[in-house]
Amino acid sequence: MPVVIDQPKNPDGTPIVARRTLRFAQSHFQRSDGVEQMAVNGGSTVAEEVWDGDGSYWTRSGIGTVATGSAHSGTNGLDSGIAALNDTISFAYGPDRDLESLFDSIAFWMNPRAYPNGSRLRARWRNSSGWVGSGVNIEDYVTNFDVGVWQRVTIPLADFDLDGNAGTFRLMLRDAAGQHFYLDDFEMLNSGTDGPYTYRVRPDETDCYHVSKIVLTVEAEAAGWTGSAFADIASGLENGLLARQRRSGEGTLWATVMKNNSDLFGKMTPTYDFQFSGGTLMITFMLVPDKADIVLDGSKGDRLDWVVRDDLSSLDNVRAYVQYGIEHIPQTYTRSAAETVTASDGLGVV
Repeated sequence: MPVVIDQPKNPDGTPIVARRTLRFAQSHFQRSDGVEQMAVNGGSTVAEEVWDGDGSYWTRSGIGTVATGSAHSGTNGLDSGIAALNDTISFAYGPDRDLESLFDSIAFWMNPRAYPNGSRLRARWRNSSGWVGSGVNIEDYVTNFDVGVWQRVTIPLADFDLDGNAGTFRLMLRDAAGQHFYLDDFEMLNSGTDGPYTYRVRPDETDCYHVSKIVLTVEAEAAGWTGSAFADIASGLENGLLARQRRSGEGTLWATVMKNNSDLFGKMTPTYDFQFSGGTLMITFMLVPDKADIVLDGSKGDRLDWVVRDDLSSLDNVRAYVQYGIEHIPQTYTRSAAETVTASDGLGVV
C-alpha cells in the first residue's frame, strides 16, 4: 500500500514549502534615455477641453444633470444624482482618433457625495464598434474617496492599453448602487515638457524577479515637510507620483498614487532619515510586500513603473530602486519537427 504523506498546509489550504534561495539583485528605476533622477518637471498642460458644464465641447450622455452647485470651477458642473447599479456617464468626441498620438492623459475633477461600501468607479474608452483596450479602476489614481473633497483624477492613456482608435470616454459606476458624484473639468492633456516621465524596471524575457523591496528616496529642504506638502512642495501634487505594476495584454495589475506627505508616510514605510549639513533632509521610504508577492515575469511582459506627472524639479533628489531575487525561466527550443528540448536539459540551443 502506498504511503500517504500529509503535507502541512496554510489556513487557506496552500502547501507550506521552504522558501527558495534566489540570487539577490538591485536595479535603479530609469527612463528610456537612462536618466534615474526623478526630481524633474513631468507636468502636463490642457491640450483639449472635454467637458466643463459651461462650454460646448464633447457630447455628454448617461446619468446626471448640469447644476451650479456641482461646479469645481466656472458656473456649472455635473451632478450624477443617486446612481443605480451599473449606471454610466459618457463623453463623445465624435470621430474615432488615435488618442495616444495626440495626448498623454485624460484628467477630471471628482467630488464624491456618497460612495457606499463595495462601490467601484471604472473608466474605459469606446469607438463606434465597441470597447477599445482595457478599463481602469479610479481608486488606483486618487488618494481616497473622501466625501465632500474635490481632487483631480489623472489617468495616463497608456494605462488603458488602447488597441485602436477611440472617440468616447465612459465612467461606469459598478458593484454598488447609491453612488453620487460631482464631476467637472474633463480635459485631455499633453506635456508642456517631455513628461510625464516613466521610470521603469523590467526583466528580460528569460528572468523572473521576486520583489522584496521597492525603495524611494526623497531629498529636499528640511523646512516645510507638512502633511499636506509633498516633501517641501507646500501645495502638494495635483496629479501625484504614481507607482504601478503592468503586464502586457492585461494592463495595470496594481497602482498607488501619492500626492502629499500623508500619502508617502501612510502608503510606504519611512526607514531612516538623514539631515545633511546644508540643511536638506533625505528620507528613505520602502514598500515591502510582506504578505503578498510582487513577481515580475519577464516572459509575460511585466514591469514596475514610477510615473512623474507633476513638477518635482524644486526637490534636491528623488530616486527609486527595487530589490529582488532572480529566477531564471527555462526556455524551450525547437530541435526538429518531432523533438523539443529545454535549456534546463543541459543540451544547449539547437
